[in-house]
Amino acid sequence: MTSTLKISAAWVLWLAMSATSFGASVSQETSVLKESSCVYCHAGIEEMHPWEELSCVDCHGGDNTTRNKFESHVQPLRRSHGDERVAALDDDKTWRRFRNPMDLRIVNQTCGACHSTEVSNLHSSLHGTTAGHLSDGYYEMGLQREKGSRYSIFNVSGLGIEGGEVERLVQVPRPRIDKKDRSVGGHFADLARKECMQCHLYSEGRAVRGRVGFDGDYRGEGCAACHVSYAIDGLSDSADQRAQRSEPGHPWRHQITRAPTTDTCVSCHYGDASIGLHFRGMSQLPPGAPGGPDIPGTTDAPREQISSKWRKETTLHNKLC
Repeated sequence: MTSTLKISAAWVLWLAMSATSFGASVSQETSVLKESSCVYCHAGIEEMHPWEELSCVDCHGGDNTTRNKFESHVQPLRRSHGDERVAALDDDKTWRRFRNPMDLRIVNQTCGACHSTEVSNLHSSLHGTTAGHLSDGYYEMGLQREKGSRYSIFNVSGLGIEGGEVERLVQVPRPRIDKKDRSVGGHFADLARKECMQCHLYSEGRAVRGRVGFDGDYRGEGCAACHVSYAIDGLSDSADQRAQRSEPGHPWRHQITRAPTTDTCVSCHYGDASIGLHFRGMSQLPPGAPGGPDIPGTTDAPREQISSKWRKETTLHNKLC
């Protein structure tokens, strides 16, 4: 279906100026970046935040004065779980910052230094708390007498705003299952722990680094969930000479985007999170219904074409934004 877009002359001019200024800022390394020892190994890496003169350690921490990998990189205190479990708020913060400066556990030190209001709002948002899914589930299973937001991934206080109904949220309780309890509701708390909290911003989701078979479910954690693009296959296309290009679960490029694409949104909002389907005028097939490139009306293109289309559209979008 063809739609007509009416764009004002001012808007067209703004897009042209944005594309020009963004392209120029990406192509020119800042003096801070040139002086960093990080680029000795990571030559060619894209600038994540070209609008400000930030060094690698301003975001990641570590030591940018040595070329010794084990001295410059922050080493983890313990081996990673390597699965979907949600780590505690105090879990190895220095290493988490090094791995992802947009992690909500440490984001006040990084993004929050300039974007304090946005970070504060994010911590108490539905994306940050998943209060809607958690609280609705407890109500629907008969574990909560009234509708309303009560639970969150972690405790959140100070939510009171004029006209609001929620003052605070409490961390979803640990499951306490009675072996004699055979009701579905009695086991919901365990489901929330294993499944529901994989959504939103304190987790990378089900397609964890190195895992194949969850194409399209790759995303970052914290602010990176929206503002850092991932390819549908989770593979990197970065110019960084040390980029891992054969292991899924890495960002498409070391590059931030101001306005995420619809593809970024639907990497989370699919299936039961059907708002991603409804937004695009689509619907989910019934369980067991045939679907795929060979079934008319169930998809638009083969997987190879979809992946290629995503990469081309994301490249153009990031140049404009």
